[in-house]
Amino acid sequence: MPHQQSGSPHAGKGLILGAFASDCDDEPSQLSDAGEAFDKQVNGKLKELLAISGPPLKKGKTRIFHGLHQAFPNVVVVGLGKKAMGINIDENWNEDKENIRAAVAAGCRQLQDLELICVEVDPCGDAQAAAEGAALSIFEYGELKQKKKPNLEIQLHGSDGIDAWQKGIHYAEGQNLARYLMESPANYITPTKFATIIEDKLKSFSSNTTVHKRDKSWIQEQGMGSFWSVAKGSDEPPVFLEVHYQGSSNPKEAPLVFVGKGITFDSGGISIKPSANMDAMRADMGGAATIFSAIVAAAELKLPINLIGLAPLCENLPSGRANKPGDVVRAMNGKTIQIDNTDAEGRLVLADALHYAHHFNPRAILDAATLTGSPFLFNILCWFFLFAPDFVILKFTFQIFSHCSRSIVCPMFLPHTIIVPFTISSALSNSNKCLYNFGNNFSSGPIKILSSFS
Repeated sequence: MPHQQSGSPHAGKGLILGAFASDCDDEPSQLSDAGEAFDKQVNGKLKELLAISGPPLKKGKTRIFHGLHQAFPNVVVVGLGKKAMGINIDENWNEDKENIRAAVAAGCRQLQDLELICVEVDPCGDAQAAAEGAALSIFEYGELKQKKKPNLEIQLHGSDGIDAWQKGIHYAEGQNLARYLMESPANYITPTKFATIIEDKLKSFSSNTTVHKRDKSWIQEQGMGSFWSVAKGSDEPPVFLEVHYQGSSNPKEAPLVFVGKGITFDSGGISIKPSANMDAMRADMGGAATIFSAIVAAAELKLPINLIGLAPLCENLPSGRANKPGDVVRAMNGKTIQIDNTDAEGRLVLADALHYAHHFNPRAILDAATLTGSPFLFNILCWFFLFAPDFVILKFTFQIFSHCSRSIVCPMFLPHTIIVPFTISSALSNSNKCLYNFGNNFSSGPIKILSSFS
């Protein structure tokens, strides 16, 4: 653990305490249980300072006080909003959990700027949400910087909710692994390196996890012509990464299969993208990063479920071997696909992975991918589709996502599966013909192609 610089005026521990908003806006904020206990330790000075330092603390806002307590020279009080807000129907998330995450995150970032070594965090009534907000907020990709910030250690303040706190840490660390993979430069996270990182993360769970790094020969033997057509445009060898996690006591229990798009860099191929912001396409394997990070977290949490993760990993680059507009490729299920735009490579690599997923007789398939610019209509970076045999699974998934922040599930409906006439192949990779259109490729291209392979 890095040592605090002796010359820092803010040396020592930091403490984050929560404060709830009163029913009336002009009434003072109400400290959490941990906040009340701390206020007694300092003879009421915390409430006194809160009262004279400004209006009642609003949701997500912070106020910092120095010198209140010898053990905690830096205390941040964070606004948690009103109590018992429950589920936000419009956003499909738990308002109380999200308020705690956001408030604790704001406090952690403020103390991180002081270059402290350690911060203790008030559970704020939900230690898991507090842990998620804390661990997510201090993540920073600084691996390649010459001058690195000191690592900030986060701890639970008190002993109430320690199990929930640890659970939240595992959730956040899983998300931070995905963020690390997506932020890393494409020359550092190649398909091979991506697979090796996931393999290393799961080594300590070898008793119930298996990692298969399938190479070019295996891909060709399986007849994954759609995936291979994209991969062959790059000199970086592709990897079809397959991970099995057996958490259930019944090895024959049908697994939940995750399928993730794994384009470690997407130039657009022959239909090349504009150079502006092309560097962000190092994160085009966000789907693969998400699903394997979820499996790592599941292993850490010892979840009693069988999971399989599948990801076609490759680059999409222009070369003499790359796909050309008008090319026709044959997917693993025997269907042919006409390539209209080589920058629509996501559905090509996923088509084979989705077909392969059915080999495991899954309970359901969860596909995570960055598909075209259309997901940004929903202000998200990763687009989730649930291919489910019935609405029971769909309803259950919505309930799960209500505990998360800004998550969307797009169910498959009949209009998405209507096949429009094509010229020389079974499917067209970049068609905009559909009954209705929420944006380029939203309801036609990706959905219609992928539904025919799921």
